Amino acid sequence: MKLWVFVASYYLKFCLTILVALEFFFIGIDSLQYAEKFPSAANLIVLFFVYDGLYALNYTLPISLLLGWYSFTSPLSAPTNTPPF
Repeated sequence: MKLWVFVASYYLKFCLTILVALEFFFIGIDSLQYAEKFPSAANLIVLFFVYDGLYALNYTLPISLLLGWYSFTSPLSAPTNTPPF
């Protein structure tokens, strides 16, 4: 059971890091696209960012799961005991 917890936490670390990065990238690019059309009310801006984040989640979650799996299984992410040269 401890092995599953370790593997899940190690895999989720990669997935969550990639998910957050992709979400911020998507929201940042989309907010730059609509920067001129932002309303003056703060609640509408917050609603825009929340809706945009939920919309981006449809695209970024599957991508982050696949990239997290690739990062988890790639030989570059495995710890090595060899000294660097």
